[in-house]
Formats: sequence, C-alpha cells, structure tokens
Amino acid sequence: MKGSNSLMERVVKLIFFLMLLPFFVSLALQVLSTTLQVILAFFLAILPWVIGFALLIGIVAGGSAGLIIRGRLPRRNRDDLPPRVSPVRRPREVRGRDEDE
Repeated sequence: MKGSNSLMERVVKLIFFLMLLPFFVSLALQVLSTTLQVILAFFLAILPWVIGFALLIGIVAGGSAGLIIRGRLPRRNRDDLPPRVSPVRRPREVRGRDEDE
C-alpha cells in the first residue's frame, strides 16, 4: 500500500502545481511588464537630454575644429592656380568610324 500512497501524493502535488501555475505565470508577466514600463519611461525621459547633449557636443566640436583648421590652412591665392586647359576633342571622322560597323 505504500507504493499507491506515494503515487497518490505525486498526483495530488501535480494537480496542485498545475492549478497554481497560471497564477505564478501571470504574476511573473505582470512584474516583468511593470519593470519594462519603468525602464521605458526612464529612457523616454532621458533620451531627449542625451540627444540634445550629443548635438551640442557635435556643434561645439565642429565649430572649434573649423576655426582651428581655418587658421592653419594657407590663404587662397588665385594667382597660384594653374591655367585652365581646354578639353581635348577627337576629330569627327574618328568618332563616326566605329559606329558604322
């Protein structure tokens, strides 16, 4: 009789566990959902500030780099540039010879 009693205890524990399983699953989902909502609200509150600071840092870094580079580059002088060269043109008979064949 000891074996059947042990089997009955296992069946009762299994039924009890299966009855309480939906409660624990819904409790875990609720805790997870609430945690994710708090994290999302935190990120949504912080994100505009992070974007604003990044934009400000980029503007300051770009402006200061532009001033430094402008000061280090030599002045532009149009007389130093080489003269413009007209484009090379092929004769007409060479241009049309390949198209006839």
